[in-house]
Amino acid sequence: QTIAVVQEYRLIDHLPSPDASVVVPEPLRALANAPIADGKSLDVSDRLAPAEWAALREEVDALGLPDLDGWLREFRDTRLAARHEELDSARARIRDDHAEHERLTVQVRGHVCDTCPVRDEHRKHLSQIERLERERQTLLDRAAQEEAADEAHTRGLIQGIASVLHRFGYLQRGFPTAKADTLADIFDTNGLLLAEMIERDWLDDLAPEDVAEVFSWFAYDRDARFENTFQLPRHLVTLRERLDELTNLVVVSERRAGLAITTGIHALFYGAMRAWCRGAAMERVAEKVGLGEGDVVMTFGKTLDVMRQVQSMLRDVRPDDPRIAVLARAIRLVRRGIVEQSYTVGFMPVPLPVGEVARNEQTVTSGE
Repeated sequence: QTIAVVQEYRLIDHLPSPDASVVVPEPLRALANAPIADGKSLDVSDRLAPAEWAALREEVDALGLPDLDGWLREFRDTRLAARHEELDSARARIRDDHAEHERLTVQVRGHVCDTCPVRDEHRKHLSQIERLERERQTLLDRAAQEEAADEAHTRGLIQGIASVLHRFGYLQRGFPTAKADTLADIFDTNGLLLAEMIERDWLDDLAPEDVAEVFSWFAYDRDARFENTFQLPRHLVTLRERLDELTNLVVVSERRAGLAITTGIHALFYGAMRAWCRGAAMERVAEKVGLGEGDVVMTFGKTLDVMRQVQSMLRDVRPDDPRIAVLARAIRLVRRGIVEQSYTVGFMPVPLPVGEVARNEQTVTSGE
């Protein structure tokens, strides 16, 4: 009989209930402090008589302790059986895979492409096709996302424009009003200002050269500073102040709707068109306004475009409006000399009524 050393709890396989106990004989209890080498066991066969050992075994058997060795064998047998099943299943899959491999090998070798001299090139082409298809799908997804973003932006833009048009009475409950006709045919970033200026009759009682002057304020759209020495008469200064107030009102309404369309009149461009219509030479006009002649001519050309848009709109909407004739006279005053030449170069000239060509070429002597 031996006593084994238990140095760690993990070496204990089973702990019986606290009531399951036996009385250890005194000769064995005396060995509690006996020195035992690490990893060794102590032979205690001679410590008890055979009868005492038999009695001790009977007491231990009476405790009904489990057969740990039997449990271990049973557990190992179960695990071994499971491993055998897994191994058999794996071997069956391997056999099936080998059979499938053989079948595919025979199929490949019997295929017409197996002996093709450019098979590798074809394989490369297939890889390229697959890669291009992935790229194509990526681009389609990106295009769909951008299209959705554009649609959302467009919806927001339309809603913002509708909000501003409701604010100024061009729409009512989503439907166009009579005022909407005056805005529909004016294609300019300041179209709303121009339409409001017409609706509020701010051009009434103005001379043709003054009408052309007012429209020229909307035509210069460059962000530049220059020294303008022209002076305007009081009635045009008042009109610029009213336009500034209207511009602020429109711009605030647009900003609240998330828009940035209207630019308003240029703070430094004024007087040049009025002087030109009253007969001043282009060199003198450019010198006093502080710009190059090319910039001034381009601005006058755009002024003509805007006036023609407004004139055409009035003919369609209000054919009896007296401002149509005033605009016609203003256009004739502008279209002379270098402005006329620049306006018709590269375009089909607009024919003028008989007698107007001569009047356009007249030299008018007047102040600035």
